[in-house]
Amino acid sequence: MNITGRIAETGFRAFKAGQQAEQGYRLAHVWVVIADRQEAHIYGKTEKGLELIADVGSDGADVSTDTEFFDGHFSEISSGRNRHDPDFREKKKRQGDMAFIHSLAKWLDMANNEHVFDRLVLVADQHTLGRIRAGLTRNVHDRVTAELDRDLTKLPLKEIQEHLKRAIMF
Repeated sequence: MNITGRIAETGFRAFKAGQQAEQGYRLAHVWVVIADRQEAHIYGKTEKGLELIADVGSDGADVSTDTEFFDGHFSEISSGRNRHDPDFREKKKRQGDMAFIHSLAKWLDMANNEHVFDRLVLVADQHTLGRIRAGLTRNVHDRVTAELDRDLTKLPLKEIQEHLKRAIMF
Protein backbone atom coordinates (compact mmCIF):
# COMPACT_ATOMS: atom_id res chain seq x y z
CA MET A 1 0.00 0.00 0.00
CA ASN A 2 1.39 3.40 -1.00
CA ILE A 3 0.58 6.45 1.10
CA THR A 4 1.27 9.97 -0.12
CA GLY A 5 0.30 13.41 1.09
CA ARG A 6 0.63 15.29 4.33
CA ILE A 7 0.31 12.21 6.51
CA ALA A 8 3.12 10.45 4.62
CA GLU A 9 5.38 13.45 5.19
CA THR A 10 4.59 14.11 8.87
CA GLY A 11 3.11 10.87 10.16
CA PHE A 12 0.24 10.63 12.61
CA ARG A 13 1.92 13.01 15.08
CA ALA A 14 0.86 16.03 13.03
CA PHE A 15 -2.78 15.17 13.67
CA LYS A 16 -2.34 14.64 17.39
CA ALA A 17 -0.94 18.12 17.89
CA GLY A 18 -3.10 21.20 17.79
CA GLN A 19 -6.23 19.76 19.34
CA GLN A 20 -8.66 22.57 18.67
CA ALA A 21 -11.07 23.76 21.30
CA GLU A 22 -14.07 26.03 21.07
CA GLN A 23 -15.68 27.49 24.17
CA GLY A 24 -13.77 25.05 26.35
CA TYR A 25 -14.81 21.94 24.40
CA ARG A 26 -12.42 19.91 22.31
CA LEU A 27 -13.60 19.68 18.72
CA ALA A 28 -13.88 16.21 17.26
CA HIS A 29 -11.37 15.20 14.62
CA VAL A 30 -13.39 13.83 11.72
CA TRP A 31 -11.78 11.86 8.92
CA VAL A 32 -13.57 11.10 5.67
CA VAL A 33 -12.38 8.04 3.74
CA ILE A 34 -13.39 8.03 0.08
CA ALA A 35 -12.39 4.73 -1.47
CA ASP A 36 -12.77 2.33 -4.32
CA ARG A 37 -11.15 -1.07 -4.74
CA GLN A 38 -7.70 0.30 -5.61
CA GLU A 39 -7.36 3.73 -4.01
CA ALA A 40 -8.56 5.88 -1.15
CA HIS A 41 -8.45 9.57 -0.36
CA ILE A 42 -8.40 10.55 3.30
CA TYR A 43 -9.74 13.99 4.22
CA GLY A 44 -9.81 15.77 7.53
CA LYS A 45 -12.77 17.98 8.30
CA THR A 46 -11.87 21.59 9.07
CA GLU A 47 -14.00 24.63 9.76
CA LYS A 48 -13.56 25.56 6.07
CA GLY A 49 -14.52 22.17 4.67
CA LEU A 50 -12.33 19.20 3.86
CA GLU A 51 -8.55 19.05 3.68
CA LEU A 52 -6.80 16.22 1.83
CA ILE A 53 -4.41 14.57 4.23
CA ALA A 54 -3.52 11.34 2.41
CA ASP A 55 -3.86 9.46 -0.83
CA VAL A 56 -3.66 5.72 -0.40
CA GLY A 57 -3.17 3.39 -3.32
CA SER A 58 -2.51 -0.20 -4.06
CA ASP A 59 1.21 -0.82 -4.33
CA GLY A 60 0.59 -3.00 -7.35
CA ALA A 61 2.19 -6.00 -5.69
CA ASP A 62 0.64 -9.13 -7.07
CA VAL A 63 -0.54 -11.78 -4.68
CA SER A 64 1.42 -14.98 -5.08
CA THR A 65 0.23 -17.11 -7.99
CA ASP A 66 0.03 -20.06 -5.63
CA THR A 67 -2.65 -18.60 -3.36
CA GLU A 68 -6.14 -17.18 -3.47
CA PHE A 69 -7.74 -14.73 -1.05
CA PHE A 70 -11.19 -15.74 0.17
CA ASP A 71 -13.14 -14.74 3.26
CA GLY A 72 -10.24 -12.93 4.88
CA HIS A 73 -7.52 -15.53 4.38
CA PHE A 74 -5.30 -17.02 1.70
CA SER A 75 -5.70 -20.59 0.50
CA GLU A 76 -3.83 -22.76 -1.95
CA ILE A 77 -4.91 -22.77 -5.58
CA SER A 78 -5.81 -26.19 -6.82
CA SER A 79 -3.46 -27.48 -9.47
CA GLY A 80 -4.67 -27.50 -13.03
CA ARG A 81 -5.92 -23.90 -13.08
CA ASN A 82 -4.94 -22.05 -16.20
CA ARG A 83 -3.49 -18.60 -15.59
CA HIS A 84 -4.87 -17.52 -18.96
CA ASP A 85 -8.40 -18.47 -17.96
CA PRO A 86 -10.56 -15.29 -17.62
CA ASP A 87 -12.05 -16.59 -14.36
CA PHE A 88 -8.58 -17.10 -12.94
CA ARG A 89 -7.50 -13.57 -13.95
CA GLU A 90 -10.67 -12.12 -12.41
CA LYS A 91 -10.00 -13.97 -9.16
CA LYS A 92 -6.43 -12.65 -9.14
CA LYS A 93 -7.74 -9.11 -9.60
CA ARG A 94 -10.19 -9.58 -6.72
CA GLN A 95 -7.30 -10.85 -4.59
CA GLY A 96 -5.44 -7.59 -5.20
CA ASP A 97 -8.58 -5.59 -4.42
CA MET A 98 -9.13 -7.51 -1.18
CA ALA A 99 -5.47 -7.13 -0.19
CA PHE A 100 -5.73 -3.36 -0.68
CA ILE A 101 -8.97 -3.08 1.32
CA HIS A 102 -7.48 -5.24 4.08
CA SER A 103 -4.38 -3.00 4.20
CA LEU A 104 -6.56 0.12 4.31
CA ALA A 105 -8.54 -1.30 7.24
CA LYS A 106 -5.31 -2.16 9.09
CA TRP A 107 -3.97 1.35 8.47
CA LEU A 108 -7.17 2.89 9.83
CA ASP A 109 -6.77 0.72 12.91
CA MET A 110 -3.22 2.03 13.40
CA ALA A 111 -4.50 5.62 13.05
CA ASN A 112 -7.24 4.89 15.56
CA ASN A 113 -4.70 3.47 18.00
CA GLU A 114 -2.78 6.76 17.71
CA HIS A 115 -6.00 8.69 18.51
CA VAL A 116 -5.75 10.91 15.42
CA PHE A 117 -9.45 10.83 14.61
CA ASP A 118 -12.56 10.72 16.74
CA ARG A 119 -15.12 10.08 14.03
CA LEU A 120 -14.91 8.38 10.68
CA VAL A 121 -17.08 8.78 7.58
CA LEU A 122 -16.83 6.04 4.94
CA VAL A 123 -17.70 6.71 1.30
CA ALA A 124 -17.42 3.96 -1.32
CA ASP A 125 -19.50 1.95 -3.74
CA GLN A 126 -21.75 -0.58 -2.04
CA HIS A 127 -19.47 -3.58 -2.61
CA THR A 128 -16.29 -1.82 -1.46
CA LEU A 129 -18.07 -0.25 1.50
CA GLY A 130 -19.16 -3.68 2.67
CA ARG A 131 -15.64 -5.05 2.32
CA ILE A 132 -14.13 -2.12 4.22
CA ARG A 133 -16.73 -2.46 6.95
CA ALA A 134 -15.99 -6.18 7.27
CA GLY A 135 -12.26 -5.49 7.63
CA LEU A 136 -12.53 -2.87 10.36
CA THR A 137 -11.74 -3.71 13.94
CA ARG A 138 -14.48 -3.15 16.50
CA ASN A 139 -12.70 -0.03 17.84
CA VAL A 140 -12.57 1.59 14.40
CA HIS A 141 -16.10 0.50 13.54
CA ASP A 142 -17.34 2.20 16.70
CA ARG A 143 -15.96 5.50 15.39
CA VAL A 144 -17.86 5.30 12.08
CA THR A 145 -20.57 7.95 12.27
CA ALA A 146 -21.77 7.91 8.65
CA GLU A 147 -21.54 5.85 5.47
CA LEU A 148 -22.36 6.83 1.92
CA ASP A 149 -22.56 4.15 -0.77
CA ARG A 150 -21.27 6.12 -3.74
CA ASP A 151 -18.00 6.06 -5.63
CA LEU A 152 -16.66 9.62 -5.36
CA THR A 153 -12.95 8.85 -5.80
CA LYS A 154 -12.63 10.60 -9.14
CA LEU A 155 -14.58 13.76 -8.22
CA PRO A 156 -13.00 17.10 -7.34
CA LEU A 157 -13.12 18.24 -3.72
CA LYS A 158 -15.92 20.75 -4.25
CA GLU A 159 -18.25 18.08 -5.66
CA ILE A 160 -17.34 15.66 -2.86
CA GLN A 161 -18.29 18.27 -0.28
CA GLU A 162 -21.62 18.88 -2.05
CA HIS A 163 -22.42 15.14 -2.05
CA LEU A 164 -21.61 14.93 1.66
CA LYS A 165 -23.74 17.98 2.48
CA ARG A 166 -26.75 16.60 0.61
CA ALA A 167 -26.45 13.00 1.71
CA ILE A 168 -25.42 13.20 5.35
CA MET A 169 -25.77 16.89 6.30
CA PHE A 170 -22.02 17.15 6.65
